[in-house]
Amino acid sequence: MRWGLLAVRLSIVAVNLIIIAIILMSVLPLATGKVQVAVPEDEGAGPVMDGRKVTMSVPVDITNDGYFDIEGLTVRFKITDGGRVLSERSSEPVDAKAGRINHLNISIMMDLDEIDEEHLERLVFGSGILDLDVTVEGGYSLGLVRASISIREHMDWEPMVKGVEIDTSKVWWENNGSNMDMLVPYHFEASGILRGERVAIDAEIVNSTSALGSASAGIIIGDVNDGELRFVVPQDRYLWLQEHPEKLTLVADISVMGATMHLERPLETGGVT
Repeated sequence: MRWGLLAVRLSIVAVNLIIIAIILMSVLPLATGKVQVAVPEDEGAGPVMDGRKVTMSVPVDITNDGYFDIEGLTVRFKITDGGRVLSERSSEPVDAKAGRINHLNISIMMDLDEIDEEHLERLVFGSGILDLDVTVEGGYSLGLVRASISIREHMDWEPMVKGVEIDTSKVWWENNGSNMDMLVPYHFEASGILRGERVAIDAEIVNSTSALGSASAGIIIGDVNDGELRFVVPQDRYLWLQEHPEKLTLVADISVMGATMHLERPLETGGVT
């Protein structure tokens, strides 16, 4: 599987959980009778960011035409990255009563506070392969008969924030009266689940010995995520740069939800007007 947005990732995980549940029902003894599992159309709750927790509830209709209640239906899942556990959760046990349609909700959740800095940065800004281990189990006959099934699936993980660029080839200047402002455009793309989260950019322009200036920007993630970094440069320094070509470097830290990406871009200012 390859998922571009976190919302799509979690939705597909939910579908897989339901498929596994169907498989589980098929391996329970025939005494349970006919069992059907369905996800009601247009009732799925999309992923929700609550603080630093990503949660999604999956509505499930289980039609149990057998003679026994299906008891303690539980979904356990574990997400790992190179052996490092990123999230491990179990749903609350639920029962599918015999002779009726049972409307159930299975919740899955990932707590970003439980992920160390290295792996959090990898999830937010990087890509890779994660492992998803899922176990579904249930029983009947007062718990005397139980069955379970486990599956491992590999997931190609794509960045939640990607396409981050600070374009030093499109620098322009503005006269603010007493100084000159150097403006450098930036742009990035973000998963829809991060909408409303704040991205902070802290940048400096440096040469081999010192810093020319610094700039900061904050942007609330939306449909369009771009803007300009504004560096205030003294007039005498600006005039000197026009007459003396100098290779500078723009260094920047881009931070969101506790994860930080570091960028460095070359910047030539000599002769710029």
